Amino acid sequence: MDINVIFMPLIAVLVYSIMEVFKAFVPRGKEKWHSLIPILSSFCGGLLGLGWYFLSPELALLPNVGTAVVMGVISGLGATGGNQVFKQFQKKASKDEEKEVG
Repeated sequence: MDINVIFMPLIAVLVYSIMEVFKAFVPRGKEKWHSLIPILSSFCGGLLGLGWYFLSPELALLPNVGTAVVMGVISGLGATGGNQVFKQFQKKASKDEEKEVG
């Protein structure tokens, strides 16, 4: 089995968790900081990809450092996209509930 099948989703889950902690510690009135989440998540993903490459190169099976960083960045952005999908489902569900009540 190719370990890269695990590599990207694992980084996405870690980045998603890090961004949830970030959102919990940033006050609600600071939308400026919340708008930086995609940039921060891609940066965190890149760092995690780089760390995975150097800490466990035999498991990463990546040809070079650049590939590890790019895969990490893509995983980080995937975590942001997954968060947005979840938020849209919540928004749609709340609108459907409002229609049923009202």
